[in-house]
Amino acid sequence: MKAFAVISIVLSSLLVVLWPIVFFFSAFIFDAPLHGAAEAARWVGVLWLWSYPLGYCVAFAYLFGRRKDRPWWKPPTPFLFLLPFAHLLLLFSVLSVNTMCFCHGSHSFGCF
Repeated sequence: MKAFAVISIVLSSLLVVLWPIVFFFSAFIFDAPLHGAAEAARWVGVLWLWSYPLGYCVAFAYLFGRRKDRPWWKPPTPFLFLLPFAHLLLLFSVLSVNTMCFCHGSHSFGCF
């Protein structure tokens, strides 16, 4: 279990280190002029994308706030470090389902 905890900390750290790149490229989401509900949906998606490092902060808060008699590598600590991955997985699954099921036009990707 200790190896799993170390691997989850390293992977989450790498993902959070990439956050400035994600933050920079998310500016290009606002290139196309949209109005109404599409504009609100775009802002919700961008704010959701920008907030994925919060799970990393929650994991460190749990790690430093745990009881001292409990080893740091015991669950739920390693699973909490995987929260940024779960956060992004939820975002990309919603986007892919939206693309495959609710696209407009018969020539778009994923339309049946």
